[in-house]
Amino acid sequence: MAQPASSSEAAGTASDDGFQEGERSAIILCNEPRMHGSLSKALSEEFSTLHFATGSDELHALVAKHAFETLVIHIGQAGGVSLAELVQNVRASVIFDFNTVVVSDESDLTKVLACLQDIDAVLLRAPFGRAEIYSALKSARERRRIARENFLLQRQVDQSSPIKDRVVGESEAIQKLWDIVRRVAPMPASVLITGETGTGKELTARALHDLSGRTGSFVPVNCAAIPADIIESELFGHVRGAFSGAVQSRQGLFGHADGGTLFLDEIGELPLAMQAKLLRVLENKRYRPLGHNQETTTSARLLFATNRNLPSEIAAGRFREDLYYRMNVLVLNVPPLRERRSDISRLALLYMNLHAIEIGQPPPPLEAEDLDAMLNYDWPGNIRELRNVIERSLLLNLPIAQVLGPPAALKQPAPQKPEDVTLSVDNLSIKSAEEHCIAEALRISGGNKSAAARLLGVSRKTVERRIKRMNAMNKNSRMKNL
Repeated sequence: MAQPASSSEAAGTASDDGFQEGERSAIILCNEPRMHGSLSKALSEEFSTLHFATGSDELHALVAKHAFETLVIHIGQAGGVSLAELVQNVRASVIFDFNTVVVSDESDLTKVLACLQDIDAVLLRAPFGRAEIYSALKSARERRRIARENFLLQRQVDQSSPIKDRVVGESEAIQKLWDIVRRVAPMPASVLITGETGTGKELTARALHDLSGRTGSFVPVNCAAIPADIIESELFGHVRGAFSGAVQSRQGLFGHADGGTLFLDEIGELPLAMQAKLLRVLENKRYRPLGHNQETTTSARLLFATNRNLPSEIAAGRFREDLYYRMNVLVLNVPPLRERRSDISRLALLYMNLHAIEIGQPPPPLEAEDLDAMLNYDWPGNIRELRNVIERSLLLNLPIAQVLGPPAALKQPAPQKPEDVTLSVDNLSIKSAEEHCIAEALRISGGNKSAAARLLGVSRKTVERRIKRMNAMNKNSRMKNL
């Protein structure tokens, strides 16, 4: 039977490995009574919570239930499997990294070292005291810190790895998309990528570039982020003296993407005047830098993305019809997350692991109620929203289901005349439901307005404005009752 030892009342100060001293937890595999007592006494000074298992089956049950920082194993407790196999099985069953400490009272050092073969663990030899425990744990934490730093460095390297190694998803919708991507990637034709916000349109564009065999750079551009008066210079470049402030010639983004791929995201936001010039580039692969008297050719492949309905934009006079038909040769639609729900658990585990490593803490297990909440949520912000929800859950130390709750309540559609019509949410009016959500978020975050704002998915100023309004209304209500 697993027994949590009494926890020490350590202050919640952050350690050098990112853990809060008052939040450290360890799982110990030991069924020898004397060693059990020694470990319980010594480790209770270093950990807030201890979970003991007397066999491998009980160990795996604890691992499935609890997040932990350190696994402590008394040699000889593997239960019919090698120590290396036991540790490997535990690592395979969790999505976070942990320290491993092996305790041995074996006098033959050769046997001990043989047991430690093929596992990344620190040895603690009995008999031990406070100093030996401290030294072993410090060494284990330092090894894990280095491993975490190596992981983050590898992540940076992985950003330039082939896209097939970075795609997550086994759903029919996403597999169908990647089949098309693989087929059209080697083609020189332009591609229009459509889809809702946060679905992964840039990742799709990167895939097309990575699989194209092009040797030039992938250059992403957010058309909505560039002011209309400088977008031509940004895309085509300019020569010295082309306009006030042009003190030297500058290559544009088309030049940077030569031989590679230029990805124009939010193409629906491109000004009409610039749309005409882009059409010319599509038709003859030539453009003129600002102030230059000669045209320049480009070998860049053009990819476009939008979450707008371009035919509707054409009807409204905001987008050129001829440009649309020139872009509309190959179209890829990235499915929203609600149409690939079977990928949600895989994506959630990935982002829990990545964010937890970045902030230096083990992620909690993905509980059944959290997975149910994610599967039953429509994810209007798609994968970007999923990442944000998981990061918020880790930062606030809250279940994902709880993080999803208040924002979902605030997203109930409001009536046209809230003063005349009342919608009920748990027997509350919209106004009362909003106040309830804000009050609950403040309670959960301990009164921290910034944390409450992150929990609700709004800005701190919005929370402060709502609180001020609530206080004024409550004051007026008290005045009327006098």
